[in-house]
Amino acid sequence: MVYDFSKSQKNTKMTIPYQDESKDTATDKDKPNNIQNNKETDVSQTDREIFELPGGCLGGTRLRLSCKGPTERKFYSFSIKNRMLADDRIASVKVGPASDSKVTADKYTFQDQTFTVRLSGGELNSNVPVRCEITTEHEETLDFVCILPIREEGILYENQDGIVVVMGATGVRGNGIRSIAMGNDANLEFSMDDGTVISVDTGLFRDDNGQIVAIDQVASLPDDFSVNGSVFLAPDSYVNGGKSMPKGLSLDGNIVLTDGSVHYRHSMNNGGVLCSPD
Repeated sequence: MVYDFSKSQKNTKMTIPYQDESKDTATDKDKPNNIQNNKETDVSQTDREIFELPGGCLGGTRLRLSCKGPTERKFYSFSIKNRMLADDRIASVKVGPASDSKVTADKYTFQDQTFTVRLSGGELNSNVPVRCEITTEHEETLDFVCILPIREEGILYENQDGIVVVMGATGVRGNGIRSIAMGNDANLEFSMDDGTVISVDTGLFRDDNGQIVAIDQVASLPDDFSVNGSVFLAPDSYVNGGKSMPKGLSLDGNIVLTDGSVHYRHSMNNGGVLCSPD
């Protein structure tokens, strides 16, 4: 109906209907793009999976990558098949931080509608926006920005049960590891930032030829054994039968002999005689 206001000088009231959003049962997928609700959505990557980007407008979507440590160099893979023509392929990829950041990108590879890039660096406890720009064989240019969280690596500390590694940004904070070395007895020695050294038995030892080997049975020598030169000696209490010799060990006088069936930490088998490697 068309109103001709030139024929009437009376005030005319018109009711313009509007949609009550509380009674709107249609989902965003049922609505045209220009009237969809402006909601923010997080799309997060599970570690090491191929991050599949959603189709459609990304305006309210936060694309969050799995986190990495400041010193880690980590590969990330993306699938953009939902944003490309079915018969199109990736022709080139460019990735870099969208802000002033220490994150760098290299080692690009791509095939069909999937690409991989290695991301390195970053400042601890920052969320770095990373821009990806893709050129396709059909000469389309697609770009998107994802968030790269930079978080702590695993933290090494010692409790009553030994060495524990806590992955992620939570847990007990310990000393940083300055260096790791293998000791004479093939144990691992962790030199910590506070100057302490944490030694971890590996179950390995060096044989007579200096080769590192593993053995099923490993034990520690009694505290009352002594060393004369490099030969282990047992006190008289073992000679007269007051104490029992550990498994695999016997005596020639006070000299400790070994049959090699058990490896005793910080010792070596020298032709059947138990000796110190130091």
